[in-house]
Amino acid sequence: MDSRTALKPQTKLYFYDKEGGKILFTIVREIGRGSSCIVYEASHETTTGDRKLYRIKECYPYKLQIHREENGRLIPDIEDKKLFEDLQDKMRANFKTVNSLFYSDGVMGMFTDQMDIYCCNDTAYIVSAFSAEKTLATYKPVSIKECVMLVKQVAYVIEKIHQQGFLYLDIKPNNIL
Repeated sequence: MDSRTALKPQTKLYFYDKEGGKILFTIVREIGRGSSCIVYEASHETTTGDRKLYRIKECYPYKLQIHREENGRLIPDIEDKKLFEDLQDKMRANFKTVNSLFYSDGVMGMFTDQMDIYCCNDTAYIVSAFSAEKTLATYKPVSIKECVMLVKQVAYVIEKIHQQGFLYLDIKPNNIL
């Protein structure tokens, strides 16, 4: 059983950019869980007052003993502290890898743009572009030709990722834009 405690809707996450500027995201809802993360839909108000949605992955591994305090902070048991820190470092390394793949020849713009990685609540968070309405799970192709074209595009991107020496292990309709 997954005993992790997700952030509640309306929770405010304050991240800081390189220059120390504060960036506010508000949790809308939890959208999924993996072995290493809880994924949220979050909103951000732009300088023009527009509300944009983002996907935020919180490093919160399933198999470690980690307690969430009322203020949102994650506290690992002493035995799991080093492994938790190592998993956050791995998440940062994966962010760099995915970011480099996003801009690599042949796949530029073909998968979700990771905006940045931040530290808050004593863990790591990756913020990515997100559209709940625009995934393969909700898309309704109008013809067999269009279906074949979509499959070919996905296969092309996966092939390019494999050619770079990586495996993509989370292929599902909700992850295909």
